[in-house]
Amino acid sequence: MLTHELSILLKIPRDFNDPHFCGILREIQSKLDEASILYIRGHITNGNETEQILLVDILGQNFVQHKNFHSACVEILTSLLNDASSSKLLTAVIYALGQLGTPVRCQCLLPFCQHPDSAVRTAVGWSLGGCESEDAVKSQIHLSKDIDAEVRDIATFGLGSLISNNTSEIRDALFLRMSDENPDVRFEAIVGLISRQDSRCLEHIQPSSFTEFQRRELLDAIPEEASDERWTRTKEQLSDSLS
Repeated sequence: MLTHELSILLKIPRDFNDPHFCGILREIQSKLDEASILYIRGHITNGNETEQILLVDILGQNFVQHKNFHSACVEILTSLLNDASSSKLLTAVIYALGQLGTPVRCQCLLPFCQHPDSAVRTAVGWSLGGCESEDAVKSQIHLSKDIDAEVRDIATFGLGSLISNNTSEIRDALFLRMSDENPDVRFEAIVGLISRQDSRCLEHIQPSSFTEFQRRELLDAIPEEASDERWTRTKEQLSDSLS
């Protein structure tokens, strides 16, 4: 079954915006069994790069909630981290580990924060999202200062919205990003500071500067217990802008 459906996937451009591609990949992932794992073990280091990446996508199981053969998938993927033949394959491996949601990603991915390819660093930032360990947080803070805007954006989002840690180091990292040249990065920094009731963000909240969707997200991020005059005024301004 796997070889037949894999042969179909190989004829289609790898495009996660293509319902046809995603449908076939979802079908394979949902039927992942022991025979499939054995096939992948035997072929993932021998095939061409296109096939290798598709096998990695299968192991990542991004379309299924219950991750079949989770330990085996993690083992195969982590073994590829230092042996990936290209940045493209390495990027796919890192995303797959993030999709599996395994705690091991919080340690095994940290060395790749320094990778020269920004796509790899973006994948690391995405996959570390939700990791609250000290080392993972330090890595996200490092990535939030990256030269590449996409890397900064995903790392700032991870720091601001995907973890509950509330340390001065995190707040200061988010505050630094409020002056970022990229508007998406600035927005994620503000959301993170709002949720931590850091009043330094208030002067940066001008409703007219944000889309309706962003204004709703900012309003939802304000904790109920944030009730002093400045926070109340900000809530009212955001609410009025949405009425």
